[in-house]
Amino acid sequence: MFHSFLAKSVSLLLVLAFCLSFSSCKGKEKSDGMTTGDESEITTGDELDFVSLDNVAYGDDEKQKFDIVMPKKNGGGAVIVMIHGGAWTDGGKGEFGNMMYDFYEAGITFASINYRFASDDVSMDEILDDVTAALKKIKETAKDNGIELKNAMLGGISAGGQTALLYAYSKRDDSPIDVKCCLGMSAVSDMTDESLWFGNALDSLMTSRKMADIAADLCKFEFDKTNFENAIPYLKAISPLNYANNAVPTILAHGQADDIIKYDIAVRMYNALTENGIECDFVDFPHSGHSLESDDVSKINLNRLISEYCDKYLK
Repeated sequence: MFHSFLAKSVSLLLVLAFCLSFSSCKGKEKSDGMTTGDESEITTGDELDFVSLDNVAYGDDEKQKFDIVMPKKNGGGAVIVMIHGGAWTDGGKGEFGNMMYDFYEAGITFASINYRFASDDVSMDEILDDVTAALKKIKETAKDNGIELKNAMLGGISAGGQTALLYAYSKRDDSPIDVKCCLGMSAVSDMTDESLWFGNALDSLMTSRKMADIAADLCKFEFDKTNFENAIPYLKAISPLNYANNAVPTILAHGQADDIIKYDIAVRMYNALTENGIECDFVDFPHSGHSLESDDVSKINLNRLISEYCDKYLK
């Protein structure tokens, strides 16, 4: 499926990028995010300096699970929590499987979460509730392993980027871990942009649901081209751009050749943050599309900024 291809492409990018500034990866790669099973600790040696758990449940739904890697020597209660992409209807936490072990030597816990997909019964509100529930269980799981988590970077890709930004800007008071900064890669930061829902490149690749149908589930308002203006207030309510005045320090990364989420949308988000006095760094990928597949220098810059934000805000 196309979303899965994008997820794998971005994951490969991030493996290369993060290994530039963090120590070499150890342990094993995570499996696909939709696997089932109970909590399982990886035991590849007697002298491991991390604890790794797969498929930790934070709710009753099969999708309410996360993977986590916890350093035994925690760096000041720091955690990075990533949210996968897939147009809110596909993908899984396995998207970040190759990144899971890149942070523990720096004393940073890393978690990758699944969430319930958009449907008649699951709107953006429910997805945000999943983030809260996941963060609560992540904190409890770390505490059970002798780690007190205090500060979080919340990040994501594409739809996951939108979810991360929206939560950090509008719902962080609900978070059991202080969300200090945010990372949005190819993020859907302005949900009111008509190009997202009509004529989007993804529509031709979807067999059942179109982008506008997914958006209607997310914002709780049915719309098409004829009444799109009526949908704007509902879409605005789930747009990170709408909460720029309440944002946390943010890293944005976007490809100029993105034909799924227009580059201008990211620029709009950056401008709104800076106009509101919010620290924001924008990493431009001039030759990349949605999966940030090119621009090695941009990958290095993105990696450097993530490292700097972790040091500045999480430790």
